[in-house]
Amino acid sequence: MASFIWGRDPQEAYKNPYEYEAQNQFYREASELLRLLIEHMTKKSGTYTRDDQSAGKAIWMLSLDSLESLIDCLDLLRDKKHRIAGRLFRDAVEAMDTASYFNSNDIKKDKYLR
Repeated sequence: MASFIWGRDPQEAYKNPYEYEAQNQFYREASELLRLLIEHMTKKSGTYTRDDQSAGKAIWMLSLDSLESLIDCLDLLRDKKHRIAGRLFRDAVEAMDTASYFNSNDIKKDKYLR
């Protein structure tokens, strides 16, 4: 059964943060999800050349970077290091935003990609 944490209102979670069993269940579920995503993304390892400067390669690299940051965030949350996890989470979101930009129709993206 999926943890109720996935659909929980952030304000309610802020008011009641010490539900350890729910946190443990979230950790198990999130770990499995991130493991599957990394496994899926690493299937493309070796498909891009070293000098490839395509948007596809950039998106793939940024996606892997974001997923690895999220795995580190999860480990930090497990160790009750929430402040550091929050900063690393921001890094993951920024990598996803950059990947999203390279997937956009902006005519300047190729210039920035180079």
